[in-house]
Amino acid sequence: MFGPRFLRRTAVLVVLASVLGVLFLPTPTSTATFATSPTSTPTPILYSAYIEDIEFSPDFSTDQTIFLATGEGVFKSTDGGLTWYSMDLTVAVESLAISPDYPSDGTLLAGASYDGIYKSTDYGAHWVKKPQGLTDPVIMEIAVTPNFADSHTTFAITYVTGFFKSSDGGESWYKRNTGLPVPVYLTALVVSPQYATDNTYFVGAGQGVFKCTGGPWVDVTDGLPWPVRELEISPCYSTDRTLIVALTSRLYRTVNGGIDWQAITGHNHTGEAVRMSPAFCSDQTVFAEVDGQIHKSTDRGSTWVNIHGSMPNGVTAIGVSPQFGADQTLFVAVFYWGEGSMYKSTDGGITWNYSFWPVNPTATPTATNTPTASPTFTATRTPTRTPTATATRTRTPAPTATQTFTPTPTATASRTPTSTATPTQTQAATSTPTGTPIPTATATATVCVDAYEPDDIWYTAKLIATDGAAQSRTLHAAGDMDYLKFVAMKNSRYEMWTANLGGGTLNDTVLTLYDSDGTTVLGTNDDDPYAPPASRLQWVCPETGTYFLKVAQLNPNIGGCAFTYDIGVRVAGQPVPQVYLPVVMRQ
Repeated sequence: MFGPRFLRRTAVLVVLASVLGVLFLPTPTSTATFATSPTSTPTPILYSAYIEDIEFSPDFSTDQTIFLATGEGVFKSTDGGLTWYSMDLTVAVESLAISPDYPSDGTLLAGASYDGIYKSTDYGAHWVKKPQGLTDPVIMEIAVTPNFADSHTTFAITYVTGFFKSSDGGESWYKRNTGLPVPVYLTALVVSPQYATDNTYFVGAGQGVFKCTGGPWVDVTDGLPWPVRELEISPCYSTDRTLIVALTSRLYRTVNGGIDWQAITGHNHTGEAVRMSPAFCSDQTVFAEVDGQIHKSTDRGSTWVNIHGSMPNGVTAIGVSPQFGADQTLFVAVFYWGEGSMYKSTDGGITWNYSFWPVNPTATPTATNTPTASPTFTATRTPTRTPTATATRTRTPAPTATQTFTPTPTATASRTPTSTATPTQTQAATSTPTGTPIPTATATATVCVDAYEPDDIWYTAKLIATDGAAQSRTLHAAGDMDYLKFVAMKNSRYEMWTANLGGGTLNDTVLTLYDSDGTTVLGTNDDDPYAPPASRLQWVCPETGTYFLKVAQLNPNIGGCAFTYDIGVRVAGQPVPQVYLPVVMRQ
């Protein structure tokens, strides 16, 4: 689990979407402002967790209860987001699901990043692990059906093993993969609000979108680009057949249950969080994270307005009040400079107040709810992280606030990385052990999975800032590899390096740079000429976009808790006429 040592880590995960808003995103005039005087006195932030999911009590208008799934576990607020309390579950959690009868049965389920599924029946006060039948502990998302009280049906998706179903409220699980590709990399899950009658649910994967109506899975990708980051389903799906999918490059929408799809944002507008208003059938309102900032549509996603205001960039989750049509309340989680925090709007995103996070991480509220008054929306999904499209593109001019995003991709450019000197980096504390032991060449009794896992495939890469601030990571098992992504600007030179290698001389990193497709190798380096066996690359960016790094061991048969390292990326200046990598491989 992630404990105090995680809090001392140098964990910087910054989304540079403010720059992208100029270069990628047709930037409508934002109507949002930032309220600098919240209703209570700020308390210092004590945790720096990445907030993955925001879930609300179905009776939020009276009990004011919200739950957060974070890298530090589950947190709860019973006063509409003013104060937050750490729950009994302190492993890293990707997704939460709340029973529709939560006010009476107190049931929640949590999908842990590397530790399976947990269940609480006392409003989150205590949690019990539910591993029966679950063959993959890496849970990407978990969901309960709208008729959970009667059917006890629960779904979960795992990183590589696939789709699991429970018919006893999450007590036991069995796999249902018939019709899914092999191997399958599931990233998103939604259930029809009318599941009791239509038996319909969808998953997003590295290979597209798949639909199930009780039989085998059916591929409804129909030419849709993939991989999929996120899915959202209309509250009135039975009549409008609408879903919105966030891909690596843009948002798409279907209005016929996946028969065909239409792009509703321009190319290279990446996003991880999409939420519809619970009153979508009448107000047609959708919120989406696009390039790190929150945007709003009031015409079912056809046009978008930036409502981010002065919030920090780096939106990781969005929550919308169940009574949004009346109270216009929504929450946004951001992760900026290593700190997770929450913002709240009660006017549909025109103004934002800081919802302090968390002000009392040690005190735990009672198992029963504490009613007050206000709102929010429940959705069971994990923001997945999957990187961008091609390296060849240009941008169209910025439109007005009601114009649909329509940038146009175009030409290519060459890439020429190089080598240079080493900035000093300091070693941060390694992450605490969690999960089931994984055999490695260095024997260890625990698994020390770092805060950025899962990141073993390019489209699960985590963002790193280009300001030189280091992320501390661990190659925790033999064969482990870490993917990162960063935003690079055309004609700028970037330097990438590993440093502070733990584990002695056996820890020998190899750093590989990939193009925007996540697979084309631009360059690789084993030993930094100034600080072997660490690694170093320099490279001139040919086109603005998102690029990928992979860190692995030179010897793939070693790994373990001792094999820690820091990695940094920084802008090294404008390009020089001719630059070289220490070692270059091209494919």
